[in-house]
Amino acid sequence: NSGDGPLERMVPQPIVCRSVDEVLQRIPGVKPVLANSLSVFDDHQLDPTKGDRRILFLGVGCQVHALRSIEKDLGFDEIFVLGTCCADNIRSPEALSKF
Repeated sequence: NSGDGPLERMVPQPIVCRSVDEVLQRIPGVKPVLANSLSVFDDHQLDPTKGDRRILFLGVGCQVHALRSIEKDLGFDEIFVLGTCCADNIRSPEALSKF
């Protein structure tokens, strides 16, 4: 996230936190939107070979379904899931800011 423009903060992005304190500091609330949450595995933000053995994944139903289809290939000891309500894909940051 480059931080360009006042609505940049409204662009949904996955966040990796490694402690309860970090979750409480970085995530002020929940606004169900579609984000590329599985990208944290593609760009190795989470990696079982670097100490990330147990993870909690938060996402909407389709993201959870996708995660479950690949979880055995990821190499984590445990994957806990917290599913959230599904949301329409809001394409405009302006619309999202009014949601």
